[in-house]
Amino acid sequence: MKRFDAVFNRKENVFFSDSQALLGLRVSLSFNFSDLKFISSESAEKAAGKALSAFHFLYGGKRGKSGDNLFLDEKSFKAAREKFFIPYCPFRKGQILTEENGFYWAFNFAEHGEVFSFCHDCGGFETLMEELLKMRERINSFTPLAWCGDFGFLSANPRLCGNMARIGAALHLPALKKSGKIINLFKEAEFLRMKFGSLFDDLPDTSGFYQLSAYGGFLDEKAFVKKTVSFLQAIVQREKEEREKFFSKNEFADEAFRALGIFKYCRLLGFYESISLLSSLKAGADAGFFSGIKQGDIPRALTAFAPKTADYLKKEKNKTQQQFRAEISRSIFESWREKSRA
Repeated sequence: MKRFDAVFNRKENVFFSDSQALLGLRVSLSFNFSDLKFISSESAEKAAGKALSAFHFLYGGKRGKSGDNLFLDEKSFKAAREKFFIPYCPFRKGQILTEENGFYWAFNFAEHGEVFSFCHDCGGFETLMEELLKMRERINSFTPLAWCGDFGFLSANPRLCGNMARIGAALHLPALKKSGKIINLFKEAEFLRMKFGSLFDDLPDTSGFYQLSAYGGFLDEKAFVKKTVSFLQAIVQREKEEREKFFSKNEFADEAFRALGIFKYCRLLGFYESISLLSSLKAGADAGFFSGIKQGDIPRALTAFAPKTADYLKKEKNKTQQQFRAEISRSIFESWREKSRA
C-alpha cells in the first residue's frame, strides 16, 4: 500500500487524459462506520482513530514503521483535494489517503471513508463499479457500516444517503461554451440530479474545463452508472458537432497560437489566465495545429497549474505560484511548434 507522498508524486496523471472532450472519470463509494455515523458530531481524535484502524486493516493488520506519520497536514490535504477530486470539505485532523492496486482509500474526507478509482473513458465502467462494491464489502468485514433500512447508508449530508455512489467527470467543452449551448447542458444536468461546476470545486471558473458531478442517491449502482454514461456520451457527441462549426474560424486558430506563445515565453502566470489559455491551446491541439506534443503535456499542466497543487509542488519558499506556474509552462510546452502547412 502506497502512502500519500508516493501516490501524490507519481509522474503519470491519474485523472486527466489527452482525449478531446471527456478527459477523465472518477467513481467512488463513500461509507460511514456504525459507531461514528455523523462526522460533524464526533471529535477529531475519534475520527482519526477510526481512520488509522481502518488503514491498518487494509494493510493486513501490519503497523507502519515507528514514527511514521500517516496523516496529511493541511497543505497536503488541500493539494490532494485538487489532484484527486475529493469533494469540497474543510480540513480536520485525521485525513489519510493511500493507494492499493489502482484503488484509492480516503478516510475522514467528505465522509468517514471513501474508496475510489479512475478511468479515461466509459468502457468497463460497470465492471469498475463492481470492483468498488467488493472493496466496500471488505471494509464491512472489518467493522459494520452505518446502515438504515429506510434510507440505506447514512451520511452527515442527507443528499448522499442511499448507496452513496459518486461519479465525477472532467470535461473540456470550449465549443459548447462559445456557442452558449452549455447553458442547456446545465439545465439537463440539474433535471437528472447532476451538477456542472468548475474543474476545481472551490474555484468559481475554469474556462472551457468543467466537472460534472453525479450522485447515486437511491438508485442501484448499475442503473446509476448507465444513466451517467448515457448523459456523458450525449455531451461528447454535442461537443464534437459544435467543434465542426468553430474549428475552421480564424479567430479560433489565433487564440490557440497566442496561447502557445505565452506559455513558451512567460515569466509570471496567474491561475485564471493559465486555465483560459490552456483551454484555447488544447482546442488547437485537438484541431491538429501543433507538432512536438508529448503525451501527457496537457494533463500535467492541468494538475500543476491548480493553486493548491502548485503551492505543494514548488520547492523554493521564495518562489511565488505565478513564477512556478510560468516555469512549469515553459518546460512543458518548449517542444511544441506550429505544424507546417502544405
